[in-house]
Amino acid sequence: GVYSIWQKGQYFKKLPVDKFKPVICNELTKEKIALTPSIFRPNSNDGITVKIELFRFSAEPGKYSIDLIEGSSITKLETVISSLFPAKKADINKYYILVRESQPFYYVLLGIPLIVVSGLLMIGGLVIGILADQIFK
Repeated sequence: GVYSIWQKGQYFKKLPVDKFKPVICNELTKEKIALTPSIFRPNSNDGITVKIELFRFSAEPGKYSIDLIEGSSITKLETVISSLFPAKKADINKYYILVRESQPFYYVLLGIPLIVVSGLLMIGGLVIGILADQIFK
């Protein structure tokens, strides 16, 4: 299926995402799974914690291991931008890496135009409803 790697940590704190890079390996074949950086970095927060998607990958059924190696999980531009904000470092005891089942990316690409079209249809329905007396006389 399609899976994603998320980080979860304290909101408004500097997360250590620039210190590691995840590697997913099939334990049976020892083959590394290609990780695709997440476009638009989907996230969710509750004001206390934040979850940010880092990578997506596809994997066949089997047993896999995840290792965190030295490196960076973010681009150089994101590193520069994060260095501009003077935030405190996050408590490492409240920092988590999550692997979650995900929807294929084309669902998102298909969903955005559908949401726009549905909004336009609602506005059109309101306009036709308001002008119905003038249109259907």
